[in-house]
Amino acid sequence: MITERQDLFQHAFEHSAIGMALTRLDGRFIDANEALARIVGYTKAELEAMSFQDITHPDDLGIDLHLVDELVRGEIPFFNLEKRYIHRNGHSVWAMLTCSLVRHESGQPELFIAQIQDISVRKRAEADREAFFDLAPDMLAITCRMGYLEKVNEAWTQTLGWSSHELVSRPLLDFVHPEDRSRTSAETHAVYQGRPLRGFRNRYRHKSGDYRWLEWNTRVTGNGDLYCVVRDVTRQQEIQERLRVQGDALRAASNGILITDPHLPDSPIVYCNPAFERITGYAQVEVLGRNCQFLHGSDREQDALRILNEAIAAGKESQVVLRNYRKNGQLFYNELLMAPVRDKDGRLLNYVGVIEDITERVRAQEELRNREVHLQQITSRIPALIFQWYSRSNGAQGYNYISSRCDEMFGVPAAALMADWTRTPVHPEDMAIFLNSVHDAVANHAEWSFEGRLLRPDGSVRWIKCTSSPTQIFNKEIAFTGIVLDVTEEHDAQEHRRANEERIRQFIDNANEAFVGMDQDGRITEWNKQAEKTFGWTEQEALGLNAVDLIVAAHARAEHHERMAQFVAACDKFVASNRTELPALRRDGTILTVEMTIGANKQGDRYHFHAFLHDISRRKLLERKLEQERQLLNAILETIDVGVEVCDADGTIMLANRALRELISIDDARGLSLEEWAVASGLYRTHATTMQESALARALKGEPVQNLELTIEHGDGPRHVIVTARTLRDKSGQASGAVAAVQDVTELKRTTEQLRESTGRLRTIADSLPVLISYIDKDRRFRFTNETYRSWLGIDPQALIGMTASEALPTHMIEARETHFRTALSGTPVQFEMTSDALGIKRYLETSYIPHIKDGRVEGVYALTIDISSRKAVEQQLNQLARYDALTGLPNRRHFEEKLEEALARNARTGQVLSLMYVDVDFFKSINDGHGHAGGDDVLIEIASRLKHSIRSTDTVARLGGDEFVIILEGLSGTAQTEAQTIAAKLIAAIREPVSVQGRSLRVSVSIGIAVSTGSEHAGAVCLRADGALYQAKDAGRDCFRSG
Repeated sequence: MITERQDLFQHAFEHSAIGMALTRLDGRFIDANEALARIVGYTKAELEAMSFQDITHPDDLGIDLHLVDELVRGEIPFFNLEKRYIHRNGHSVWAMLTCSLVRHESGQPELFIAQIQDISVRKRAEADREAFFDLAPDMLAITCRMGYLEKVNEAWTQTLGWSSHELVSRPLLDFVHPEDRSRTSAETHAVYQGRPLRGFRNRYRHKSGDYRWLEWNTRVTGNGDLYCVVRDVTRQQEIQERLRVQGDALRAASNGILITDPHLPDSPIVYCNPAFERITGYAQVEVLGRNCQFLHGSDREQDALRILNEAIAAGKESQVVLRNYRKNGQLFYNELLMAPVRDKDGRLLNYVGVIEDITERVRAQEELRNREVHLQQITSRIPALIFQWYSRSNGAQGYNYISSRCDEMFGVPAAALMADWTRTPVHPEDMAIFLNSVHDAVANHAEWSFEGRLLRPDGSVRWIKCTSSPTQIFNKEIAFTGIVLDVTEEHDAQEHRRANEERIRQFIDNANEAFVGMDQDGRITEWNKQAEKTFGWTEQEALGLNAVDLIVAAHARAEHHERMAQFVAACDKFVASNRTELPALRRDGTILTVEMTIGANKQGDRYHFHAFLHDISRRKLLERKLEQERQLLNAILETIDVGVEVCDADGTIMLANRALRELISIDDARGLSLEEWAVASGLYRTHATTMQESALARALKGEPVQNLELTIEHGDGPRHVIVTARTLRDKSGQASGAVAAVQDVTELKRTTEQLRESTGRLRTIADSLPVLISYIDKDRRFRFTNETYRSWLGIDPQALIGMTASEALPTHMIEARETHFRTALSGTPVQFEMTSDALGIKRYLETSYIPHIKDGRVEGVYALTIDISSRKAVEQQLNQLARYDALTGLPNRRHFEEKLEEALARNARTGQVLSLMYVDVDFFKSINDGHGHAGGDDVLIEIASRLKHSIRSTDTVARLGGDEFVIILEGLSGTAQTEAQTIAAKLIAAIREPVSVQGRSLRVSVSIGIAVSTGSEHAGAVCLRADGALYQAKDAGRDCFRSG
């Protein structure tokens, strides 16, 4: 099968229509097919003696070799390149090269596979098209389906003023007049539907801001591009528009138009349009041949009439407002423009009058004057500044109106801004944003808004929010009307809220619990530092992954998915704000138990979840141990032959063990009150009808009961018991109940002799135990010691009997134990730890002092001391594992953070200089990919060793994780920056030395970022600067250092 596939590949290689070749890593040909030989003019045999560098055009060789280098380093999987080959006869051949790399099964580069397609014909066609574009006098363009101009010729720049780069960098519709955009989009869509476009006209914006009329003729090509021929028809359009307007003006004008003949007596009216008839109420037949004076009625004493007659007499134009009367006698105000019409030689032909009924305007002006008074009263009372601002096509800009709050808000009188709008006291740092927003609003005739700062003349800063709309748009002027609100308090509140949000973010980032944010689909959106420590994944690795699949143990995922789906579907707050235990998964595959509190916020129609997760593995372990101890205690209580009774603070019996139940012949005492218990047990009956107070009742009052002797009736006869009771107290010292031990000593009286005999056996046992056991009476004299005193302390145990502690033991041992011994003598058991160097052997010892209480008095203290050295050694080992990197033995991130804080504190006290270096191994992923993780670990261990041996013993080198190291240099001189850079150069040189990995020599380099600090800034700021400098070093090509 393999041979058959090789034959098929060889056949395809040889007979491919495009050139194909196999080359070595140095560029020499291994094999080439006939198609490639035809393209470059060499035979296959000649090519196999050459390299691709030999036939590559010199101008294209550099980029070719650069891409090959990136391919070998694994930075790109393949590359495409349009390049030129040198034909055997010397001319250039354009080709499209596709090159990929074949790697050996070990991962090492082996050979290149190249596909070469001759594109010379296409290149010549492109050159011809370029020449046609450059020479054509018309505007030529190619547009794509996305609505962008892909290519334009020089005629576009000559016509519209925009450079070709400006034209092709923005959507085509950005240049179209807003009124023409929907029409242009519809025509473009129709063209793509197959309808040809011929003679379509629309307006395009000139770079100066004016618009030009363009006429389009287009055709769609096979690849979906539009080929367009465009002409500037602005002049033609203007002429056509002017002719149309002039033709329709007299007929369709909304104003009344009349023409008089000054050459006839009394200058009669010879023409009036329909609007004149509508305004005056006179029909045309009633007007023609009459002088205009009939419209004035008897109201002939008007100054405007005198001015009009004087202008007509002088042959000049005049514009006046007259009081005229309609046919029905109704007064109307007429704004009349009377102008002479002359021939080309200047001879008077006619007078043309344009009349406009401005009655409503006159009345409105009066109304406006009244309203302005009201407006001033209103605006003086509202907490906002009202304005109207204009911009004209000639560049003039200014305020039409500013309300009276200008001086209060801006600190500048309104009159000053009306005179010069540039005195608007916008803060200099916000002025560019302000001017840009004004420019965009004017250019697009769109709503204008601005939020920023004012710098008032008195130096105070206020935040304002401006909103306005283009309320008046004329041919050459646009006016914006709007309001200005003082939002200083609102902005301060927002800043306060942002500060609170930042504090919350810092709390989350530095929380001792892992914090994970998720979207409704379970993808991780937030991941704090503790989450990195708890689960082993960095924030960059975790973001975007499914949280359940990443950190929930496999056996619990299905149930967790189902419960989350139920929550989203039914808003079932099964976990919101409640703690839930969850089996979790670390990156290394280990399972831990976490306690999770999860909440949800609904944003729109989707939920966003946030969860705090606390590692309770150690707590669960302790709980299991406590449960085991509880079960063991219950087993012991049920097993021992000493009766035990316990009550709570209310005097309710909570426990009566087997021995006690059998002693008093009762099945269950739980739930009985102390009085009921005293009767049922028969323990406290003194006579047939009298009872004494029970031991538990006395203990609840705080009275210790010690060795209380009682007699009870039993089926086998009287039984003698001894009762001892103690108060149970909680952590605050409050009584939480009482416990009593009831011991049947009936047999004790008969077996006293047997006990004496057993004393010897107990002594043997005590001497055999690896525990210091002693009894010290209330006078502090030893009454019992076991043989371990000899083996641990070198003291004869029998010699201690009768001696006081101060006589028998060294002073330092007495002083260390004195406080604890006094506590035990007060009746409270005590436990403490200390060390011993007796006989030259260091031991960690744990001592328990147990008071010996008889009849309510402390008679002495039992002392038991055990050797806990092994446990201490384990604790120290665990502490070592928690603070040092297991792979390199260097301090880990936690230990580094402690070291850095300590170093900064020292520098702040002493005034010395500190340098922090961030060190990253260059291309470490390639090392892992090429040599496996074991090889990568060897490299990290070697680099750690070189870094450690290249700095002083007083400095610190730590591993943060992965290929990231950090170095703290303390006690630097005044030239700390230079000194740090010298050390960095030394480190880089040390790392460059070849590293032996799996029997092979490997060259490795590092990049270093340096930050120098005197201790006046916090650790996070120093780390941030060092990290930034590290990225500068990487951007500079790696294998170097940079200072931040």
